[in-house]
Amino acid sequence: MNNQTIIPGKPSYDIVSIKENIEGMAEAAAVLLYISICSSIIEYERFIKAKNIIRRILLAANNPYNSYMEFCERVLLFRNHLAGHHCLVVSDPVLWLKSNKGFGLTESWYASLKYVRISLPLNLHTYKALAEAALEIAEEPSSSNFDYWTRWFAAKHAYDELKLFRVFCSYYFKTSSK
Repeated sequence: MNNQTIIPGKPSYDIVSIKENIEGMAEAAAVLLYISICSSIIEYERFIKAKNIIRRILLAANNPYNSYMEFCERVLLFRNHLAGHHCLVVSDPVLWLKSNKGFGLTESWYASLKYVRISLPLNLHTYKALAEAALEIAEEPSSSNFDYWTRWFAAKHAYDELKLFRVFCSYYFKTSSK
């Protein structure tokens, strides 16, 4: 059986590899969500439910990679918001994903970030880099990838992102289905 799908005006895609890529993106995004904004240990079932919501977001997107990048940057924008509001906590990623005061709140923030990046393309570029680093580790978990991104964040003096990257790697390898 052929795993190709033909979309008029678009190249053929291997359905199996698209599903594998989306699964890897969903896993990476769920881990990044958990380590970035959740205030406590969550039940594994809640983590899986959050990952399934993220997977549906990616599957519904015209471009799953762009959707993954946007999702991760929105999570990091919310993390930044939490840092300035110490009384706010996120204990359940599923509720956060479904809430207008959670993930929904970040839509306008991301639109503003994209607008600012028109004239300042490097504005919060370390957020993009962290999303990319997480995905690279998910796709190819190697010491060379880990070393590259560790040096990159350190060279940019992006120490918060470096810390998150290291925590991501540690948690990813504990929870990943790979």
